[in-house]
Amino acid sequence: MANRIALLFETTSGPSRDIQLDALADATNAQVTITNLARANILKILRRAGYTLKPGDSLVFYSITCCGASSPDLIRFLAEWRALGINVVFHSEGTVIKDGTEKKPDVLTLLDRHCRFMVAEKNAQIAAEGGPNGRPKKLTEDQRPDINAMLESPGATIDTVAKKLGVGRSTLYLFLSRARERKG
Repeated sequence: MANRIALLFETTSGPSRDIQLDALADATNAQVTITNLARANILKILRRAGYTLKPGDSLVFYSITCCGASSPDLIRFLAEWRALGINVVFHSEGTVIKDGTEKKPDVLTLLDRHCRFMVAEKNAQIAAEGGPNGRPKKLTEDQRPDINAMLESPGATIDTVAKKLGVGRSTLYLFLSRARERKG
């Protein structure tokens, strides 16, 4: 007999764990509570709880909104589980995503590839614009004369100069503070 395991989530904005359990108790033969899907390795958590999923088993969610994962993470999880032959059920929505036994790529696999591509593109764009992790380029000593000239112009403020340089006010304040310390 195939396992139907309810994944219950403790969320601040969704239905409580008890509401989820009441709705899923009759539709499943086991329940496991997860704090956050985005950080969880569901298969490891289930193994620790004594459940090893096999093709044909089902993971049952109360609702797609309960799981607390971003859309790219959710797509990745669904694609991985389908590739392992695991069905995914969203109870409230009445949606069943069947195991991935067919040979042609399905929508989830294509969305997963697309999300991974978009993340790679975004990372390449960030790197090309100058900084890792989306951070702006830092200011250099070579820019100090121009920055001083901008600040001395009539009506100039830290805000306007920082915007022209493409950095935040705190970055500019820190740069000026360190420059003063180095100067004397």
